[in-house]
Amino acid sequence: MDIAILGLGTVGGGVKEIIDESQRLKEKLNVAAIWVRKEKVDATQNKTNDYQSILDNDDIKVIVETLGGIHPAYEMIMDAFKAGKNVVTANKAVVAKYMEEFINEAKQNHVSFRFEPSVAGGIPWIQNLKRVLRIDDVQSIGES
Repeated sequence: MDIAILGLGTVGGGVKEIIDESQRLKEKLNVAAIWVRKEKVDATQNKTNDYQSILDNDDIKVIVETLGGIHPAYEMIMDAFKAGKNVVTANKAVVAKYMEEFINEAKQNHVSFRFEPSVAGGIPWIQNLKRVLRIDDVQSIGES
């Protein structure tokens, strides 16, 4: 599956490195494009500052947003949904501010929105909480 990574800083670079170093992941994922800010573009590593070219690429099914902060992450995530792209983000700030809007926009466009890496340092507890909620009535989460 072709993916695009937005940002090649600490998180985005880490995502790319994990994919590059894992034969199993390389067989499943192809980093087809990496969006970086205009001043950071060079011809290597599929870097571009033309986000529209990523949105227009029908082979790219997933956008991995690793920019951090609110802008331009918010706009880029919303544009990805409208272009029919699935989105994965580790961006705590934008998820905290716009989570409900993102969930609704993803549903409207029949795509997935995955944000578990943005919560609790990537500890995969959201899926487990969803499973618990099927059978238990959770009143609160916190210290007891």
